[in-house]
Amino acid sequence: MNYLGVKKTSLSEIPDGWEMEELNNILMIVKDKYTPDKKEDICCLELEHFEQRTGIINGWCSSSTQASVKNAFKKGQVLFGKLRPYLQKYWLADFDGVCSSEIWVLTSKDKKTLDNRYLFRMVQMHRFIQAANVSFGSKMPRSDWEYMANIPFPLPPLPEQQRIATILSTWDKAIAKEQQLIKTLEIRHRALMQQLLSGKKRLKGFKDEWKAFKFEDVLAKITNGVTYDTENTIGIPVTRIETISSGIINFSKIGYAEQFANQEDYRLKYGDILYSHINSLSHIGKTAIYLDEKPLYHGMNLLLLRVNDNADRNFIYYWLNSKAARKVAQSLAKPAVNQASISATELKRILLDLPTLPEQTAIAAMLSTSDNEIQIHRRRLEALQQQKKGLMQVLLTGKVRVKI
Repeated sequence: MNYLGVKKTSLSEIPDGWEMEELNNILMIVKDKYTPDKKEDICCLELEHFEQRTGIINGWCSSSTQASVKNAFKKGQVLFGKLRPYLQKYWLADFDGVCSSEIWVLTSKDKKTLDNRYLFRMVQMHRFIQAANVSFGSKMPRSDWEYMANIPFPLPPLPEQQRIATILSTWDKAIAKEQQLIKTLEIRHRALMQQLLSGKKRLKGFKDEWKAFKFEDVLAKITNGVTYDTENTIGIPVTRIETISSGIINFSKIGYAEQFANQEDYRLKYGDILYSHINSLSHIGKTAIYLDEKPLYHGMNLLLLRVNDNADRNFIYYWLNSKAARKVAQSLAKPAVNQASISATELKRILLDLPTLPEQTAIAAMLSTSDNEIQIHRRRLEALQQQKKGLMQVLLTGKVRVKI
């Protein structure tokens, strides 16, 4: 890669050899349609099959189950979700199929001018996403092609497009490999949790029988959080439901409260567990464990669970995250219009079988090792994604040129 000169156009500066081209001159929306036939089974993509901001699909359905007319696409064409374009759903097709009419099928007008692999990178550019979000419709915003068609984009010569696409494809492959490894590790981790937390698999050296307890028997504290004004942007850092939405304590998703009475009683201690007891039913029982020294206080809509000396706090944390515990909690939750809830009283009555404290600690240590391995690969994945993002910013604008 190297840095070369630029030339000025009426709109902006672009690298030497590049041109500013309106979208309408270099690409088009494919208009091919498909009417579903119950006797014909074709891979059909709906918007829910697209991951956000990754360029990856997570499945498809059969066209035979659909009723509405679909857009048809070919391998090598680019799909972009025009409904709610801020979700950034796009994909470079690697097979022929059909898709929702809420998805644009894009392709180059002239393969000598624009490579579809480069077009796939173009639809990920901030410039393209920004234009796509100038939409019509308030409740169901859709991208407006009439507006976008005349927007100019910097376009490198075809050999440079192909080289850029190849470089970015290398990062895509590394990212996909890391994502698949994480999925494999997560499946293994869940299987390990199910076996170890149920006693189906015993660790070497432990033979004592497990004993039944009420959940309250292992708790030193179970309390609701402090009520505060959610509009505050400064003050005492407090937890919100969103703070644990990803299963960890996320300090970028905390709230703030003014100073309040008995404030230190609400301060989280190392090893405290936060438990989602008011949420949509599928999120009831979601937890996170506080393993930090940063000051953070217990806010409303989460229960604070502090484990006593009868149990290992990490074991209890993993047990709460088990499929069995989540299922029990959701069965006890009282549904409402938009959310469900489980009270502290109901939670304390839940029965659980526990091994001896040394076995709890050993189990928790094994699960923690497995968990840490997943976290290492998640950090690697995040690093790769950031590297790719940085590459796209300099390669697609010509700030850094590639050698052909």
